[in-house]
Amino acid sequence: MRIEKSKRHSKLTGDFGETMLMYWLSKHGYDVAKVDFTGIDLIAYNRKTKERLGITVRARSRMEGTGKTSVSLPKRKKVFDACKSFACSPYLAIVVDSVDEGNKIRLYLLAWSEIKKLHIKGGEKNWYMKKRYLEKYEKNPKIKKITFNYEIKDWS
Repeated sequence: MRIEKSKRHSKLTGDFGETMLMYWLSKHGYDVAKVDFTGIDLIAYNRKTKERLGITVRARSRMEGTGKTSVSLPKRKKVFDACKSFACSPYLAIVVDSVDEGNKIRLYLLAWSEIKKLHIKGGEKNWYMKKRYLEKYEKNPKIKKITFNYEIKDWS
């Protein structure tokens, strides 16, 4: 069955990704605030390490058959300029809701400096979602990751 998304689904997906990450950071002792600034979406402060993170969040909702589609990343310059303005370390969060692998929401958080180390082709342009990349992300201790599995019941 094909689901027809609402006209505001992209905006709501972005809000969901930001809120989900804010919740998780807060739960783990970070002070976090949503910001309206070109280049970053959230500022988080790690009270343990005293690091301030400027986080760009990319959230996507994938329909059946599109779960392996890569997520395009923002321009590096915008992220770094924003982080300079707020004295933050640049970070990237990716949130993808995909039905292709059994209804999973994956969340990844990593320092921007790790991106080039992960991708051979595409540089800092794409976050790849194919199986070989997902396995690579799982093995990388520098990527914080959460996978939520969900089951849909009586929903039509």
